[in-house]
Amino acid sequence: SPSVRGAEDIKTVARLYAFFDGSSLILPRHAKRAAYTALRGKFFLNRGAIALKLTHDRVITKALEHVPIASVSLS
Repeated sequence: SPSVRGAEDIKTVARLYAFFDGSSLILPRHAKRAAYTALRGKFFLNRGAIALKLTHDRVITKALEHVPIASVSLS
């Protein structure tokens, strides 16, 4: 079954980014930023990806482009 470690790591790192920003809420920008730190070591690039000069960050960026972000009103 799929592991939830990546999601848990994103949550943990996003909490830190929110804290450093002085926020008590994790905002979408915190989670997106955390995805890079949390997911870089969670997957391997195969030979084809390396031949195409893909990087972990480019793969994560492409994945994040497909993640919908809900609008949140804080007022």
